Amino acid sequence: MRILAVSVLAGVLIYPAMGQSPADVPPAQVVQEVRDYRMDNEDRIVRELAEFLSIPNVASDTANIQKNAARLVEMLEARGIETHLLPIEGRGPVVFGKLIVPEGTHTVIFYAHYDGQSVDAAAWTDGTPFKPVLRSDAIEAGGKRIPFPENSAKEPAVYQDNWRIYARSASDDKSPIVALLAALDALRAKVECVEEPQFTRDYHDPEKRSIANALTIEFRDGTKTDEIIVEYPIGHKRRRAEGMPLLVDKFRRNLARRFGVERQERILAASLDQAKLEQMAVTEYVGLYIPS
Repeated sequence: MRILAVSVLAGVLIYPAMGQSPADVPPAQVVQEVRDYRMDNEDRIVRELAEFLSIPNVASDTANIQKNAARLVEMLEARGIETHLLPIEGRGPVVFGKLIVPEGTHTVIFYAHYDGQSVDAAAWTDGTPFKPVLRSDAIEAGGKRIPFPENSAKEPAVYQDNWRIYARSASDDKSPIVALLAALDALRAKVECVEEPQFTRDYHDPEKRSIANALTIEFRDGTKTDEIIVEYPIGHKRRRAEGMPLLVDKFRRNLARRFGVERQERILAASLDQAKLEQMAVTEYVGLYIPS
């Protein structure tokens, strides 16, 4: 029975232009595009998986479960996903991430677990459970251990379809997590950024100093969504009142990942009280962040 944490990635996906839909695309074409992306990025994908698999994830191993959660947070945040660690007494944290898109009309939830059952290392076929091993085929098919291929600009690493990675949780459930994130990377790879000259002028205009961005989604049949423009994103000085609560919330979340409750409260008490902070010596304040 699984007793520890789950990881949850919640994404809000949108279809912003009502009544518009992409033209039908032959399934074979979709499969080929997915395969092409995978082949162009497979070394990065496989190595991210291998690094994740190298962190022991036995459910009762609290210290390493925390390392798994921290690594998962890094992986999610690298994709721009807002991430929260939700503590559970006596267990590892739930890793909750959300990706919100303006004017979203649907919510899609992906669920996976990152912990694993206990394992007898002495009975493990391939050395140790948490040292990923690459084989030329499935063990049952006589696959032999082979080194992970080297990757370089001149000679990109190539992985054969029948190769297999063996490690604890390689299939259940760390591979699906990495696969979901790779799929998100593939979608973002389709984004094309072009300069809007007026945005550049407004950025350099001392009276505006806007940080404008715009988004349009173009479908295969030539139709496109209405353009969404944000001139002053959260964090801009003109939206400081909106941005400060979010910044403080992010500060609290990150403190919770590193320190116990008592240390968090001391840091927050100093950081959120300007008068108190100005009276503190720099060394005293910095010392609050040194692990005891």
